[in-house]
Amino acid sequence: MKKYLIILTLIFIVFNSNSQQVKNLETKFSSKNYMKKTKTQRTTALVLSGGGVATFIGAAIAMEHSTSKGGREAPFILAGLAMTTASIPFFIASFSSRHKAKVYMNKEALMISPNLKTGIVCNSVGVSINF
Repeated sequence: MKKYLIILTLIFIVFNSNSQQVKNLETKFSSKNYMKKTKTQRTTALVLSGGGVATFIGAAIAMEHSTSKGGREAPFILAGLAMTTASIPFFIASFSSRHKAKVYMNKEALMISPNLKTGIVCNSVGVSINF
């Protein structure tokens, strides 16, 4: 009985691993997807850099107006600098994705030609007036 259970388990694992769906790779590489990716990366970069600059300026102002002169504000200054520095790779990735989107837009534009039969049917109505 144990042999059959082991064999059935192995058959189940083999069939389950062979019947997994593969993601469609064609939709991954399109200008729309790259433009969407560009927008999210740019938004992330702007939020990080804006937050970092605001934290840095806030800590610098707090340091000027405090009596301890740099006791508790130094970590906030470092955090602001770190956030601003962390935004740089997101800006670079955003520009890279935007460039890829432009390349794919050019490829998609070349694929469209006037002689291409798309199979789209347009219905029309004509009116004739005889005098």
